[in-house]
Parts: sequence; structure tokens; C-alpha cells
Amino acid sequence: LSLHDALPIYEVLHHLSVPWEVLFKAVESSGGSHITLLALEPDFEKKQVKESGEASSYNALMGYITQLEGQDVFDTVYLQNHDVRQEDPDKPVRFTLLANWRDIL
Repeated sequence: LSLHDALPIYEVLHHLSVPWEVLFKAVESSGGSHITLLALEPDFEKKQVKESGEASSYNALMGYITQLEGQDVFDTVYLQNHDVRQEDPDKPVRFTLLANWRDIL
């Protein structure tokens, strides 16, 4: 097996070594009933998870970010964008954020 042929295998092993259960539990325990996650996109090289979702309000979104930052798993959490859904009578807030996971993983 050449080095060139082995690189995809090492990449898969690296992705499998990410402790998904720890990450998912941290995200799940932070959300509560006011947050609905629509997508989780990990970036293994940058040690980040991009989250897209909807919050019941801007305050709920800020609380969610604060809770994520309080988790041992995450270092910093950045709100990339948000948009109040004016056409919806409840006016939920769509958001995208980046959460950097710590080296302890």
C-alpha cells in the first residue's frame, strides 16, 4: 500500500476518532425547547462545528450561545448570522454559528 493510497484511510480514521457522542451531548443539552437545529457540519481540520437552526427569540439564541460556551467541549462560539423570520407570526430567529471544540477531544 503506497502512501498515496493510504491517505484516504488515515483521513477516515481521523474522522472516526472525533468523539461524536461528547459533541452531540453538549449541543443537545444546551438547546432546550427554544432551539431547533437544522444542520451540524463539522470541519475536522479547523476543529469547528457549524450549526444552523432556529430559535424562538433572539434572547433564546443568546442563551443557547452562552450555554454552548459553558460546555467543557467548546472553546469559543461565534454567531455568523441571524435573521428574524418576519413572515412567521411567532417571529423565530434563523441562525448560523461556529463552535470551536477544544483540544481535549
